[in-house]
Amino acid sequence: MTNEEVNAQLNKIIDKEYQWMLDNISQNIAKDKMSEYNVELLHFILLELYNKSPEYKIKLMNDDKVKYWVITSAGLQLRSSTSPFYRAVRREKMHARSGALPEIAFEAYEPEMWDCYQSGMESLSFYYRKLVEEKFLNSMSFDDISKKYQISKVHIKRDLVIAIDLLRNHCKHV
Repeated sequence: MTNEEVNAQLNKIIDKEYQWMLDNISQNIAKDKMSEYNVELLHFILLELYNKSPEYKIKLMNDDKVKYWVITSAGLQLRSSTSPFYRAVRREKMHARSGALPEIAFEAYEPEMWDCYQSGMESLSFYYRKLVEEKFLNSMSFDDISKKYQISKVHIKRDLVIAIDLLRNHCKHV
C-alpha cells in the first residue's frame, strides 16, 4: 500500500472523527486559558500523524486507535514546555503577548517592594544575579542560558531556585 493510499484511508477516519477529537481536546485537554490553542493543537497533531511512516499509520488504523493517539499526543504536546508544539506555537504567542509585561509587573509592585528587590539583587553574588537577569529580565530560556554560559540546565534551574529563595528571604519583611 502506498503512502498516498494510507493517507486517503486516514483522511476518511479523520473526517469522521474530527469533531469528536476537537471536542475532546476542548473539554479535557486545552480548556480554560489554553482553549485558544484547541484548533492549532489538533492540526499540529494531525500533521505529526501524517508525517509518520505508512506502517505506523496502518497499525493505528488497524487497531482503531487513531483518535486516541491524537488525543494522547495533544495532551503531551500541550503540557510540555519542550514539545515541538510549545516551541512552534505557544512560546511564540506567549512572547508576542509579553511586550507590555515588564511595565505591568513594575507597576504592580509597591515602591518599597521594588526597593527591596533592587537591594536584594545587589546582595546576590554575580552568578545568581546574572541568572535572575537572564531568565526574568531578558526572558531567556533555560536552553539559551545553558548554551550561552555552557552550564547544564539542571544546575541552572537549581541555582535559579536558590537565587529566588535568597531574594524572598531578603524581602520577607515587606
